[in-house]
Amino acid sequence: MEFEENKKVVQQWYFGDQEEPSIVTIKLHPHKHGTSAELVHTNIPDDDFEDIVEGWNNSYFGAIIYFYLAGICSFKLRNINYHEQKYIYYRASDL
Repeated sequence: MEFEENKKVVQQWYFGDQEEPSIVTIKLHPHKHGTSAELVHTNIPDDDFEDIVEGWNNSYFGAIIYFYLAGICSFKLRNINYHEQKYIYYRASDL
């Protein structure tokens, strides 16, 4: 959907028969120790929410952090319920 080199990626996801897309936005920000990453994933079906959280934690950001930082990182996750639609907000910071 959208790409800004070294700044932002926006993707459109679908879950099964879900009509409305689930939007994933990953932003990169300058940080005193290099780069911080921010993820917002919206419109996630309730039945898939826990699996998606686990996937972002373990398969995506968790794996990247482990690979590059050998597990030395403060990684924060906030699950926010916004207007009765769950979405995920991550911000890797405070290294």
